[in-house]
Amino acid sequence: MRSRDSKANPPVPKQFVDKMATRARRMHNLLWAEVFDNWLTYPKDVREELRKAGWEPPRPAADEMGQPLLNNDSGEDYLYMHRQGIRYANTILAQAGDSDYSRIEGWLEIPSPGNGDFPVPALWFDPAESAVVTRFTERSKTDITFEKYLRPWESMFTDPGYLKDISLGTFGALIHSTVHDVVKRRWSAVAGERRPNPGPGVETIPVEWDDPRYDYLADFYSMQLNPVYWKYSGWVDDRIENWKVVHGVFGDDFWKARWVGKMPEAGEGAPEALHERLDDPAVASQHAAEAEQMLLIIGRGRAAVIPP
Repeated sequence: MRSRDSKANPPVPKQFVDKMATRARRMHNLLWAEVFDNWLTYPKDVREELRKAGWEPPRPAADEMGQPLLNNDSGEDYLYMHRQGIRYANTILAQAGDSDYSRIEGWLEIPSPGNGDFPVPALWFDPAESAVVTRFTERSKTDITFEKYLRPWESMFTDPGYLKDISLGTFGALIHSTVHDVVKRRWSAVAGERRPNPGPGVETIPVEWDDPRYDYLADFYSMQLNPVYWKYSGWVDDRIENWKVVHGVFGDDFWKARWVGKMPEAGEGAPEALHERLDDPAVASQHAAEAEQMLLIIGRGRAAVIPP
């Protein structure tokens, strides 16, 4: 078996980690995933506040009961968000100039139990976590889950015969509601303290949580710093290419859905792409503050309808 510092799993360049750790990117990723996954579960007044601020997802990922919506093209938004992240990541990696980690390369196959490069971290107990999440995390880390779910899903999602009969939106929604959820729990390691969410009694996420060392895979505020996230994200990107080949699609102008969240407000001549805009410190600071305010509205709105 190869060790974790082998060429199959080299350390991520510091320049790249520092870019991903900026507060604006953390806030944007957290809010994008929050509204994308949960929009239809919010109280109406919360949705109205988010809508006025420009944060209404045009295609929510789940219905009012949290069940995935497979046929509204939300899956394309999910895939497009991954592709834009990889595009920017490869730009930063090229600038870093690390020959051992020159670009994002996804898993060729999801690592099986016993893989020495990507061992499954041990389960831990968090007394503040919900019983549902605790059980799901426990199951996600088992060999049975790999054999019964991850391996068959991967086989299905790489099968040309299966891919030819589904849209890209449905494909993305299926990946998002299956492999995505298991991977982020399966390879999560104990995070130590629990990051506070804006809401009643919590006005802001303390800046201590912006430390690049906070790379908890199961938190949208930090997963983009975790090396496993980029292996998974690259795997997702390869699935887009599988689908394109089967459907005879070429080039990059094939997307029906491209929602990456509210674009950061910037002056004339600013870059069109999300991540490049966030390279501007002034733009990033304003965007982070606005995103956190939206998270505060969501947190307070939830608390108002959930009995103590």
